Amino acid sequence: MTEENKLSRLSHFRVTCPDGSNFTDNLYANGRHQCEVVVEVIKECPNRIGVWERTELTDEEIESIRVVSFFSEDGGFLPSGWSCDERKNIYSEGLWEGDKKVELKPTDYNPGPLVQRVSRYLRFSSQGSMESVRLVACMVLNGQVYKTKSLAEDSSFDSSVTLQPVVPFRLSVKDLVEYKHAAVSDTTFYATVYYWTPPAGVVFVAQEGLDRPLDMDYEGDHFQTGYAYAKQGNNTPHKGGVVVNKGNSPVMRSDIFKPYGIPVYNHYVRTDMRPTIMRAITARSLALKVDVTHDSNSTWSLIDNFGNLHQFVLESAGANYEGLRIKDKGPNLNLTYFKIKLPNNQTWTDALYSNGRHQCKVQVEVLLEREGAGPVPLTAEQRASVTITRYSTNVHEVLPPGWSCDVEKNMFDTGRWVRDGIMEDEQRNIGPDDNGSVPFSEIIDRYMRFDSTTPIETQKFMARIIIDGVVYTTNPISTPGGSSIDILPIRPYRLSVRDLTVYHDFDAQHDANSDADVFYYNPPAGLRIVSTMGLDNPLQVNDEGDYFQTSFSQKINRDGYRYCKAGVVLQKDVPGLKLRTHDVQRNANFLNPYIEYNVVSTIFRVVKIWTKNPIVEGDTKSTLRVWDNFGCEHRFFIEKADSGRSLELRDA
Repeated sequence: MTEENKLSRLSHFRVTCPDGSNFTDNLYANGRHQCEVVVEVIKECPNRIGVWERTELTDEEIESIRVVSFFSEDGGFLPSGWSCDERKNIYSEGLWEGDKKVELKPTDYNPGPLVQRVSRYLRFSSQGSMESVRLVACMVLNGQVYKTKSLAEDSSFDSSVTLQPVVPFRLSVKDLVEYKHAAVSDTTFYATVYYWTPPAGVVFVAQEGLDRPLDMDYEGDHFQTGYAYAKQGNNTPHKGGVVVNKGNSPVMRSDIFKPYGIPVYNHYVRTDMRPTIMRAITARSLALKVDVTHDSNSTWSLIDNFGNLHQFVLESAGANYEGLRIKDKGPNLNLTYFKIKLPNNQTWTDALYSNGRHQCKVQVEVLLEREGAGPVPLTAEQRASVTITRYSTNVHEVLPPGWSCDVEKNMFDTGRWVRDGIMEDEQRNIGPDDNGSVPFSEIIDRYMRFDSTTPIETQKFMARIIIDGVVYTTNPISTPGGSSIDILPIRPYRLSVRDLTVYHDFDAQHDANSDADVFYYNPPAGLRIVSTMGLDNPLQVNDEGDYFQTSFSQKINRDGYRYCKAGVVLQKDVPGLKLRTHDVQRNANFLNPYIEYNVVSTIFRVVKIWTKNPIVEGDTKSTLRVWDNFGCEHRFFIEKADSGRSLELRDA
């Protein structure tokens, strides 16, 4: 199968992982680490004798290649927290486990010499939902957007990749090897450099300094002081801290402090005794201006070669602050209440259609308290880390196959629809004294979806949150008391033609050049058609309208008109948008008059147009797909009636 236009065509278009698979979890959720995704393309153009030949993509075509959400109908977005880069950054690929780096293993996968491979690099921020995402590729070829996803059941271009981000690892002090070196020993200036080397496979590539450095007089040009000791008795003033913004440049005394009261030679301070940028320095000199002894207990932040952030507390050591040490940044926040629930405070629901679009609202209640200070609001990062996953003792458990957790509510209604037109809302049966909330707690909404391609069964879920790098769940092993919910998806209902109310507008447009009819279809009470997905296999006709897909076309005489066709309008699902004859058939009427298109309040419409100008004949009987307000898909096809003078909608 190929996708083509007048100038070129695609004979191969696929998205994959570098090894040819469609799944990987080689991605840390830190906003910096990248995971490579490969887009395979074979573009063909006709040569001088009309034979299709492989042709390299242009720079503009390569630049147009993007990786987007599988569920992006307009081809334009990635899920919240995700980014796509055209180039690889400085961070290592793969994952690190224990004392070894998990490299991306060589693979025998070879798509063939004709395939042109274009790499894109995905990143994921921990502020997004920690669930796997399904992605497709899209590109622009001669002004038309192509995707590795098609509604047509026989499309050979259908491909996608699933990426599962993982929680970044955090190093502890016990993972580091410390080394101390007397770098300068002079009567006016003493400097000791402390080194900490991470385990094999991990390298610190950036250090972000201290979060609360002391405000020092005569501070060095490239130094942040974490603690300082004022002169007492015979003791010499000294301080400890870190060098910042120097890179690999030599460190001098002036980078650490400027002398006060007495001159001090600008010594070179050696800082390359160990292959690590995790270095701290203690400086001792009578020329140090320290008015008050103080230790800020600052947090020291560093980034490793996978883009993961590691934080330690830099503090003084010894009775007179004569030394320096680091310790793990301990949690000072307590998760005192953590519960997952449904909006009606029940623990079971079946208010979820298994169509991959309908959502079931789930609520997570959180109370965070600081030791000795009472409740504190969640940060944006903490709120964003809240997600729903399969019930397990494993805090890093993932969702069952077919399930997704969304941060935002989508366009579809929650709850259920029943045939008498009454919507069963998921918040029904809430008692007046059963709100279940505790004082000062926060409620975070999440939305569950289930893909119809997976067998249906009840699933038990728990909530997860990350506080200061520590992962908590509502499993009782993680949170005292614990909580969970059960969700049983149900099969989507399917509307038939007999469920629809039809209105035929015979006078939508009429003049000497063209005549248009519009057929309106309304679903039963409680339902609305919210999206027209179009025809799976539209008829390819000459002068096709800019917003139209043709189902059938024929040559037939009626009142001076010689040709007619019928089909559906696309990209005009918003009520009130106007329609013109050129939107339906470009050669139908040179005057391009308006077609009345909003007589009935529904976007489920079929248009039939008559014209004197020739149209290619044919009838695909293609499936027409529409989505309702619960995300359920309904399938029909358009059939000729009265020898083609009219039409009827049939169940597909």
